[in-house]
Formats: sequence, C-alpha cells, structure tokens
Amino acid sequence: MTDPDAKVRYRRPPHLYWKGTAPGDMGPGDPFVEEVEFQTDADGFRNSTARETADIAFIGDSFTEAGNVREEHSFMAQTGVLLNLTVVNLGTAGYGPLEEVAVLEAFALKKQPKWVVWQLCEGNDLSDVVNFIYWQQLRGQTSAALTTDEVWGRKYSRWQRTSPFVRMAKLISGCREQYRIAAEGDFTLSDKSTTPMKFQVLPSEHTDPEYNRIRWEKTREALHLGQALCLNANTRLLVVVIPIKLRVFRDLVAFKSLPSRITTLPEQSKLSRFVQEACLGAGIEFLDPTAQFRDAAKSGEVVYFPFDTHLSPVGHRKLAELIAARIEKR
Repeated sequence: MTDPDAKVRYRRPPHLYWKGTAPGDMGPGDPFVEEVEFQTDADGFRNSTARETADIAFIGDSFTEAGNVREEHSFMAQTGVLLNLTVVNLGTAGYGPLEEVAVLEAFALKKQPKWVVWQLCEGNDLSDVVNFIYWQQLRGQTSAALTTDEVWGRKYSRWQRTSPFVRMAKLISGCREQYRIAAEGDFTLSDKSTTPMKFQVLPSEHTDPEYNRIRWEKTREALHLGQALCLNANTRLLVVVIPIKLRVFRDLVAFKSLPSRITTLPEQSKLSRFVQEACLGAGIEFLDPTAQFRDAAKSGEVVYFPFDTHLSPVGHRKLAELIAARIEKR
C-alpha cells in the first residue's frame, strides 16, 4: 500500500498533545474519570514514545486508542509490562474492521512485530463497516453551507463523535451530544457502597437483509486478509472482541427499569460468535473476555467507566492479563 490515507476516513494529526478529562459518552460527572495526557506520534497514533519496531502491534478503535485512560493504564502498555515486550498502539477511535486492516498493512507490519493484537467491539464495529462504505461512496463530495449539527449528524462523519478533541470543541461551543441511554441503575462495589451506572442502547439487526449481509461479509474478508498479511510477514494474529458493557453488568445492577431486550441478552454476542467462527476457519487466535469481565464485576470491580461505554483502568488491566496469558502460551 503506497497511500494509507486512501484507505481510511481520517487520521489524527502528528505530534498532537492534549491534557484533561475526556467527558463520558453517556454524560458528564463519571465518578471514576481520570485526567489523561493524549499525545500522538509522527503517524498520528497515541504513542508518547516513538518506536521503529515493536514486539506487539495493537490495532483497533477507541478501546485501543484508550483516550479516557492514562497511557500507562492502557491494556497495550500493561501487556508490554507483563510480558517484558515492546508495544505500539495503532488504534484510532471511530475505525472499523475495513480501516483497521488497512492500518495493519500500512503501519503495523512495518514495526516487524511478533504479534498483532486486533481489537474489535460489539457495540459499533458492524455499523462502522457500513459507515466506511458510505465514506468511499461520498469521498470527494463537498458539504457546503451545512450547520454544525447537520455535519454532526452525517453518517460518514461518525468518527467526529468519538474524537476527544472534537468533543472538547463542541463542549466549549455549547453544542452537546445527545446521549442515548437504554437503562440506568446502581452497581454495588467491593466495599459495599454503590455507584450509578448508565448503559447505551443495544446494537440491533438492520431490517434490510442486504445491509446485514454486506457488513458480515466485509468483516470476514477483513479478518482473512489480515491473517494472510500476518502469515506473509511471519507474524501471529490475535483477535479480541470486547463486549458491550450491558452484557457484563446486566445481572449485577439494580435497574430503575429494564427494557425487554435486555432481559433476553445472550451471554455471547452474535458478533463474537461470528468472529470466533471466522477466526477458527482461518487459523486466527481468538479471545472473548466477557466471562472474565463478568467475574471481576461480580466481585464489585468497575470494569467499565460508569458513565461511558469504554473500559476503566481496571478493565484495561484485566484485558492485559488475558492477552499476556494467551501470548505466553504460544
């Protein structure tokens, strides 16, 4: 690949620096929020230390970019510490499988890694596939005379809603995101105190069969291409599917009200089952941390931020332990 920008909707600016607290994607006031320093390298990825090579390259979306936890708390950094290996973070908020495989080819394999860890998430990866296809179709078209809210609502601009920098600018300008909350309740911590917890709407199947077919098919194609690229580079590939927060905490929160769709939520997501099968067919290592996250939550550990859909520092540590254990076995 000669031009990675042709295969992704956007990239972070190089050598960007930001310090502060990222607002939760379900509202401000998260009791577990922490101040972070966000710094990008020459390629626009969140790395405070530049690396020409790395033992493990991580690709993924906002869970990997980890913009709401300190860099040293991220599962990438903690995996490196546990294994005494060098790591590089190549995650970008808003990316989906089609962009992530482009990052694997253009950036990850240039680091000559022994492993590539590819993080997927249940919440929006399938819709990100379609957003990427929209972008390909709309690329080159201009959006003259659009208001901020009109641009904000465009499907191919969804990445903006995941950017801590765009989010901060919107907060400053007084234009707030509309949070879509499916349920709220209280979670009991290990010290028997409670904390409020919010949960976003559940991903659902589209009514158009062709829409669903395309996003599943393109996801499988991306995974198989990623494996072929890694095999050609003598690199091992591990795919990790992170569940939505509700799948982990559903039975552990005292909800104010519980929509019927939540009560029938299966233990393993459809995306996880699909990716597991796709990985098995291609000889790719697969990891679903749902059971381990649920066990930690049963002990009163806050694995996800209460007012956010993303992992807390505790969740990052748990995921790092699982990834390190899997790599160590191989």
